[in-house]
Amino acid sequence: MLTGHRHEGSPVVLRTPWWLNLIALAAAVLPCLVLDLPWYVAAVAALITGTIADRAWARRQRRRSRNA
Repeated sequence: MLTGHRHEGSPVVLRTPWWLNLIALAAAVLPCLVLDLPWYVAAVAALITGTIADRAWARRQRRRSRNA
């Protein structure tokens, strides 16, 4: 869902749901724990999977708004 009011020149903030962020975090951290990788590898993996989740959510919302 889009949050905030739309003003001239101000961007609309797209909020990724907490459950999708949690899935992305688990997808990043669990393999690192199983493979006994250092914490900074898990941190980079969490950034990557979080970015993927955000972009996937934004794409889904754009498709949904076009079809509505």
